[in-house]
Amino acid sequence: MAWWKWVAGGRPAAGKGLLLAALIATLLMSAPRADAAKPLMLGAWLPNGFDSSQITSFQQMIGRRADIVAVSMPWSGPNGYLGFNIAAAWAYGVSRNGSVPMISWEPMIGPGGASPNSSALPGACPGQIASAPANAGIIQYIANFAHQVAAYRSIVLIRMMHEPNYAPPSGGWYWSLGANPWCGNVSESDYIAAWRRVVAIFRYEGATNAKFIWCINWQSWGVPDLVGSYPGDDVVDYTAIDGYNWGGASWLTFDQLFSTPYNAIAWITTRPVLIGEWSSAERDASGVHSKSSWIQQSFNSIQSGNYPQIAGLLWFEQNVNGQPAWPVSSSYSATYAYAIRAAGVPLPW
Repeated sequence: MAWWKWVAGGRPAAGKGLLLAALIATLLMSAPRADAAKPLMLGAWLPNGFDSSQITSFQQMIGRRADIVAVSMPWSGPNGYLGFNIAAAWAYGVSRNGSVPMISWEPMIGPGGASPNSSALPGACPGQIASAPANAGIIQYIANFAHQVAAYRSIVLIRMMHEPNYAPPSGGWYWSLGANPWCGNVSESDYIAAWRRVVAIFRYEGATNAKFIWCINWQSWGVPDLVGSYPGDDVVDYTAIDGYNWGGASWLTFDQLFSTPYNAIAWITTRPVLIGEWSSAERDASGVHSKSSWIQQSFNSIQSGNYPQIAGLLWFEQNVNGQPAWPVSSSYSATYAYAIRAAGVPLPW
């Protein structure tokens, strides 16, 4: 989902949140327990960007520490390149919380606020990254960013150029393959070459603390191959899948969203799988299904044994104009369902 679509909000008022947290706390002893031998990382995409103070309110709401805290970051703002230094204070705050920072790092020019007027950063389309000379500005930017990450020393998860799927005829998104809205035609080979070059630059700069996440959307259009852009185990630390249940007349279960892409990934690699973004609408068109039941059924599916490579889940805790209410805090029943199931998932360390 686009970083520029984020808007603040979606959390219960402070008093209501504390009341719900107290209720959850009284029930933790009876919460269902996950298999302690296979802990899951639970994290979230939180609103307000580089604001580590919002971690506390989210954790109070779910009654558990967030293992991963995620934000999106373009390579450039309206006034030029954006280095890791602007994210460092946030990352240190995340680390002090006992969590791991994750950055969705996008080769785009991002405007301020929630404007959709983003564009590809000049020279940063996959084919250009792959073929640019070593002294090109874009390559120097990547090297400087990597150098700053190396100086940070602690682990940083980097989800780069996410959702490299084939896009629908109505228009592509992000780093979609085929007809890309920013870069013309993007081939799998260009995407792979760009990915491998960026990782090589990070390693040359000593940024081995950067762990790279290759993340696809749950579906492609026209071309059934979901994993043709996989860059290789030697340059990928985690794989990931994004998927949303939009509700209404197209209510989709966790298995309907994630089973096919998960199996495609598991066929080509043993790298751990993250659910990079996930959430659900509150109701289906008939009112039979609810977000709270969807959450319960999703955790049941995850812990069924059918997804042994899933290592973590990042809830999309953000409102987006014109879309369903994605935050788990959209209703008491959804928050309660998530918190109770989260309480049954032991910390991974």
